[in-house]
Amino acid sequence: MNINSALASLKKKIHNSSPLDAISALSDEYIFIYGAGNYGKIVYNLLVKSGLLPQNIKGFLDVSPRQKGKFQNIPIKHPDDKTITAKLRKETFVVISIYCSLSEMREIRHDLIKLGYEKITFCYEIALSFHKANDPKTRISDSNFLQKNISNILAGISCWHDYRSVETYLNHFEGYASGDVNAFLLENDHKQYFAALSVAGKGYRKFVDCGAFTGDTLADLFEHLGEIDELFLFEPENENLVKLKEYLRKNKKKIKKMVLFPCGVWNQITQMRFDSNVDAASAISSSGKSFIQCVSIDEVLTGFSPTFIKMDIEGAELEALHGARHTIEECQPDLAICLYHSLSHFWEVPRFLKKICPDYKFFLRTYGAAGFETVLYAKV
Repeated sequence: MNINSALASLKKKIHNSSPLDAISALSDEYIFIYGAGNYGKIVYNLLVKSGLLPQNIKGFLDVSPRQKGKFQNIPIKHPDDKTITAKLRKETFVVISIYCSLSEMREIRHDLIKLGYEKITFCYEIALSFHKANDPKTRISDSNFLQKNISNILAGISCWHDYRSVETYLNHFEGYASGDVNAFLLENDHKQYFAALSVAGKGYRKFVDCGAFTGDTLADLFEHLGEIDELFLFEPENENLVKLKEYLRKNKKKIKKMVLFPCGVWNQITQMRFDSNVDAASAISSSGKSFIQCVSIDEVLTGFSPTFIKMDIEGAELEALHGARHTIEECQPDLAICLYHSLSHFWEVPRFLKKICPDYKFFLRTYGAAGFETVLYAKV
């Protein structure tokens, strides 16, 4: 790859970009949301908050027998439900809204076409209308975000240490500039947070898990290591906590020392509004209806020297890193920081980390469709 020509190509694409505003395109349509689970409900909220009338959503479609009844007074039906007429199947837009790969979405689309549905789109095309997945007020199409930040985007290419990272970074912004869900470069040779050996540094034996969810990262950690010396976990959402505690109880023999904080991670000890009950996407939000206790890593992990810090906290990563500044300066742990919740984090996070720890080398990898699950790795 010729970096100069690649940057010139990206610059041209950003200047000429008119990102797909998939939500506006649906504003006058009747809608079926395929998937009545967590992600389908997130898509429902994004659509309604962005101006789509709730009465335009004709129903949720779901093949799972567990999903039935109603959500927000909207019926949940099997896609082949006999009450869904041929005319309705032909004329109603279906937004496939489950968290899966693009290949799986294409299979679902194929099955829906066989059932008579003709107008089908993917929820990831809607996601590309946002630069913060959980904040519909920051739609790229409304804010000209890419054009306004072109100097930051182009300068951000210098952050990355290897060719794969540079390629991942360029493809990411080309995907957003073009609205092409197929543009993103995905990893398939290792699991998220457990990158190739060239990215690993101090290892995982003293592990801080910010956004521990229900223990999904821990399952991969135990598979990778077998057991762990010291483990500190942060998870503020109540339903996730119940499942996490049960998982930890079953696996306690694999952990020599453990502390679980039922808290969010921030730049200080404070309380924040929280949007809960959306599973993995629960997040600190100014529109949240509940409050959670938040803490900073520097204030609660005094004297602990982590070897690895992972953060997937729905857009709060930069604030949490500010709250871990002294720990990072003193211990220089390996880091795995999710960037995909905000496009500006692609340059803000490495700039901040380089300022407090000049010896860090940065790597970038993407694991989810349409740029989801994009992780910055840092090691000395």
